[in-house]
Amino acid sequence: MFPSWPRAQPGGLGNRGWLGLGVPTVPSDCRPALWIDDHTLVCGTGTKLFRVRFDAAFTKAEAVDPLLPDTDRKNRNVVLAPDAKAIAFLSEQGTTIDLYRLDLTAGSTPQKITTVSSAAVKAQGDPQLISWQ
Repeated sequence: MFPSWPRAQPGGLGNRGWLGLGVPTVPSDCRPALWIDDHTLVCGTGTKLFRVRFDAAFTKAEAVDPLLPDTDRKNRNVVLAPDAKAIAFLSEQGTTIDLYRLDLTAGSTPQKITTVSSAAVKAQGDPQLISWQ
């Protein structure tokens, strides 16, 4: 089981929230998406995704790696591969929704898997990724 989200402690991080960990490269609107392992999570701003590695005590972030560059695409519904070496996510641009895969190795480029048909969206509603099988 993965640990719970790091939280600010009274007299500690103040009102800076979980991202006020002394890491100015992580945007304040980066929201947790999933844990990769016991000390590494993926967070997203809507257009960007980051990998954040915490120290053993969860008192600070040791590393912050951008996984996706800033774009005009809305990226969401991040799921982890069973081997924890890749993620899949939905990416929207205008009315188009695409499914992408991204290896979690340095320098990886997202690979488009497919486009979700607009007919399927109309028939079934907004698509959601739940898990990677």
